[in-house]
Order: sequence, then C-alpha cells, then structure tokens
Amino acid sequence: MRSFQKSVPLFAGRVRHAATKQKPSWKPRSRAEFMGMVAGASLFPIAVGLMTWWDNKKAEANPPQLAPDFVSTKEVKMTAKQLLGGPFEMTESRTGKRITDKELFEDRWTLLYFGFSKCAEICPNTLKYLVEVLHACDKEYGNDPDVAEEQKKLQIVFASVDFIRDKPDVVEKFVSKFEPRVRGLCGSRADVERAAGAWRVYYSSVDETEEEKEAREAKGVEAPKMDDTFQFDHSSAVYIVGPDGQMKDFFFKEMGLTDTVNRIGVHYQNVYGFSDTRKA
Repeated sequence: MRSFQKSVPLFAGRVRHAATKQKPSWKPRSRAEFMGMVAGASLFPIAVGLMTWWDNKKAEANPPQLAPDFVSTKEVKMTAKQLLGGPFEMTESRTGKRITDKELFEDRWTLLYFGFSKCAEICPNTLKYLVEVLHACDKEYGNDPDVAEEQKKLQIVFASVDFIRDKPDVVEKFVSKFEPRVRGLCGSRADVERAAGAWRVYYSSVDETEEEKEAREAKGVEAPKMDDTFQFDHSSAVYIVGPDGQMKDFFFKEMGLTDTVNRIGVHYQNVYGFSDTRKA
C-alpha cells in the first residue's frame, strides 16, 4: 500500500511535465506576417458587406414575380370549346348528293376516318379493322338492353382527301367492298380542305412550290403525274363522333380490337356524362 501511494506523485509529475512540453508556442515570424494577418482580418468583413450590398441592389432592380391574387371561380365564366370538328359539306358517294356534317352525324354514332381509295395498304387495312370493330360491337352490345339502341346507330364514314381522283363512283366502289354501314364522302379541293381543317387532319399536298419546281427542273426531272400509283401521306386517327355531332374520343388501329370496343361502350353508357350534349 505504501509503495503505491509513493508512486502516485511521481506519475502525476510526469504527466504535468508532458503537458508542459505540448503547450503551443506559435507566434508571427516577422512584423510583415503580423501586418498581413491584421489586414486580412480587417478586409474580410468589408468584402462580405460589399457582396451583401450588391445582392440587395440586384434584388431591388429585379424584384421577384409574385403569384397573382386568388380569384374565385364564381367570377369566371367558363365556356366549352369545340377543339375538333366543325361544319363541312361533301358529296356522299352512295347517293351522289351533297350532305352536311349535321345530316351525316345527327342521331348516329360514327367512326370517322380520312383517307383515299388508291391507298396501297393503310386505308384498306384500317377500314377492314373498323368493320371488325363494328361487328364486335354488334356482338357485345347488340343484345344489351341498356345500350342496344345506341349500337343500332353505329356507322363508319370514310372521307377522302383525294379531291382529284376520288369521284363518287370511285369512292363507292371502294367502300362497298367492306360493309353496307360504311359510307363514303368525297368533294372538291375546297370541300376537302374545310373538312380536314375542321378535324385537324394532315394530308400531303399535290401542289409543287416554286423552290421544288426549280430544283426539279435543275435536275432535268419531269413533273410527277397524278396516276393511280400516286400516294398521299396523311394522318390515320379514327374519331368517335356522338349523336350530337361532336367528337367524343379518338383511337388508332394499333389500339387493338378489345380496347377499342370497350372504349366505344364507355361512351354508349355515358360514363363521362357528355355522350349527347343536346340533353344537357
């Protein structure tokens, strides 16, 4: 016990001696180093102050754009806009008589498609697909008491964008290959432009610009002839038009038969509440 008590002061002394050796003793090596430290410490707050002042000046020159005050919807008059569709008049291929969009669509469900009779593949395949949709809808909704009457109104309308070659007899010969409920339309350049414009349908122009004409003549190429091999490029959407003559939906052939039939059924059942706006 005594030897332990004697060793404590000796150990404590060594600790105090080690602590004394580790005490820092740094100081500036010269007067110039000391003055540099003083200058740096003095300039730093000045630089920070200048930067803050400059940021405040920029904020004053370009104040932030605040959101407008909230306005109650009770003060706003909201009106529905017809995004697609509009008045047009064309010639019906079956009767050879002029028909308006209202006469064509009223009290009918319509699958509207724009194309041309000389189309090599896309148009005939799309019409074939639409006939399959028509028959599938007959099977799915024809005996359903809730929508059977709506199914009886379904028709297919093929509107030609070829105002040069597609005359009534040509279009009728084309559509009659598919199904009696397929109706054909054709017309003049003005007729096609108005109908296609109303439904935002794109189709390639047959007109040659001056720039195209100069480039063709520079190469010694003759002007293209409008024979049966000429192909139009055009959009291929199919529009679902309701009994009120307004577009309800659209789809593409690639959507598939089942999904297309289901989508038509949704509109028959008026799930969205706008199948016939005349009843609103």
